[in-house]
Amino acid sequence: ARYEGWPAWTPDSTGVVFTSNRSGVSTLWRHDLRDGAEQQLVRFSDFDSPTRLLAQAAVSPDGRSLAYQRWAESGVQLALSPIAGGKPTVMDAADTARHDQPAWSPDGQWIAFLVRGELRKVRAGGRAPSVLIRNDHGVNGAADVVRLGHLHPMPLGQEVRVRRRRHRSHLPT
Repeated sequence: ARYEGWPAWTPDSTGVVFTSNRSGVSTLWRHDLRDGAEQQLVRFSDFDSPTRLLAQAAVSPDGRSLAYQRWAESGVQLALSPIAGGKPTVMDAADTARHDQPAWSPDGQWIAFLVRGELRKVRAGGRAPSVLIRNDHGVNGAADVVRLGHLHPMPLGQEVRVRRRRHRSHLPT
């Protein structure tokens, strides 16, 4: 069955980046809202090692890069690719735990993400280990943060907040 999901707006609101298995495997595509054109942005063949899935894309504030989740044999990694095409960079490669929900800082210098119940950040384009921002293990545990949390960069890139459902009601505003 055909699957398409995990949509993300481009900063100029002229396109949507999404995951689709229309080519037989789940890769990243862009749909242009002006003319309806669609283009595959990242392919499994872009990587040097086997890939199983590409998902959860986030477009950089300048619209030139994608941060996304790469499911590989070694784990679920955070990867970065130029939207115009080119070789991907695997971020935080030493950590093989599942990396979820990448989100760019408003200035495009950092990418925040969730891993094992921790909110972490890594410099965009760098290969340095990620930096711990917040650890929620003692609050609700990793599963609650990953399933119910949504990363929201705040204005001026000063902080990142995790919104979480409380008592199965609504997300706080």
